[in-house]
Formats: sequence, structure tokens, C-alpha cells
Amino acid sequence: MVPSALIPLLLAGGKAALGGIQALRGGQLAKGAKRPTYEIPSAVSEQVRIAKAQALNNRLPGQSAAEQAIQGSTQAGIRAAQETGPSNSSIMATIAALNANQNTASQNLATQGAQFQQGNIQNLQSTLGSLANYQDKKFEYNQQKPFEDKAAAAAALKGAGIQNISSGLTDAAGIAMLSGMGQNNKKSETTTNSGGFGVDTISEGVPKPLTSSDTIGVTNLSASQKKNQTRAQLMSDPEFMKLNAAGQYAKLKELGLI
Repeated sequence: MVPSALIPLLLAGGKAALGGIQALRGGQLAKGAKRPTYEIPSAVSEQVRIAKAQALNNRLPGQSAAEQAIQGSTQAGIRAAQETGPSNSSIMATIAALNANQNTASQNLATQGAQFQQGNIQNLQSTLGSLANYQDKKFEYNQQKPFEDKAAAAAALKGAGIQNISSGLTDAAGIAMLSGMGQNNKKSETTTNSGGFGVDTISEGVPKPLTSSDTIGVTNLSASQKKNQTRAQLMSDPEFMKLNAAGQYAKLKELGLI
């Protein structure tokens, strides 16, 4: 059976050991945890592919059919002029006008095609901007956030471990100090002082005058000797010994004994 005096020390050691385990686990967690990865939707990649293809095209949808219609109209006008023209000069003037109209219509188509391509380029730029947002999201989810989570978890566990180690060592030091005081105070347990003070029980925690039987054969004691005597009485009080190191320390401080 473990002696009762050793229980607080064992508990303090256990707390320090727990702190060490937590600190170690924090280090392992920083290297370990896995999470699902985020992938850019395939629809976004397909949208970018289509936008790139459109940006390279400077022709309108149906432009070939429009060009053929323009050419067909010009040819039909030329044939009509040749067949019905009153003179060669009139026919030549009509043909020149028809060719000029065809050139103008072709230039209009080319201008509209260039404008159409410019719109496609702007659409590509917008699509690439959207892709960049998805790429940022992918980086944040797959790399930045996991790093931050692991770092925070590791720091929290390491911090808790260090705190428990420190607390355990502090408790152990307090227990050692109280144990040393108990050994030193045993020498003065038989010494009393008229008008001196003892301690009733830890539940009351207040000094009371010693009885006449406590002061037999006592000479004048120094203040230090009186404190030693009171501490010795506390160390033999079962209620006081039930307190942990921190509680014992607080009670001694409350009574002005440390």
C-alpha cells in the first residue's frame, strides 16, 4: 500500500508525465493529420479551354454564309447589268458600284469579327480571373489551412504539456518543502509557550490559546519557534494532510506561517 505522504508526490509526478505525453503528442500531430484535398471543378477547366479557343477566332458565327450571300448578290447584279444595260459605260458603272458595295459589306463583316474577337478576349480574361480564384481556394484548403490547423493544434498541446510539467514540478517542490518543514518541526513538538497559539482543526483554520497543560516547563519562545510549533501541529492534522500541495501552501500562507 502506498504511504499517504507519497500520494501527493505521485500525483505531481503523474501530472508532469501527462504534460510530457501531451507535448510529445503535439509534435506527432504536427507531422501527421491528413484531410481530403480540394480539386478545381472540371467545368471550370472546360470553360477556360472554350474561352481560349474563342479568343483566337476573329470571325463571326455564320460569317462564311454572309460572305457568300454578298458575293452572290454582286454576281447577280453584274449579270443583270450586262443583260439590260443600255450601254457599255452604263454597264461598267453598275459593275463598279456593285463591287464597291461588296467591299463595304466585307469590311463591315471584318470589323464586326474583330469586335466579336475582342469580346471573346475579354471573356477569356474574366474566365481566367475565375480560375485564379479557384486556384487560390485550392491552395488555401489543401495547403494553407491544414498548416494553420496543425500549427495551432501542436501549439495548444505543447502549451498544455509545458503547463502541466510546470505545475507538476511546482507541486513536487511544494510537497518537498512541506515535508522538510515537517521533519524540522518534529524537534519542537514538545515545546509550548504560555499565551502561545496552536491550531484547532483545519476546518476552522484559526489559532487558539494553548491550555495550561501545554505550557508546562516552557520558557520564552521566539516568533520563529512559535511558527515552527504551529506548523508541526498542522503537519499532524489529518484534515490538513488531505489537502494537495497547493491547498497546504495556501493554508500556511493564510495563517502567516510562511
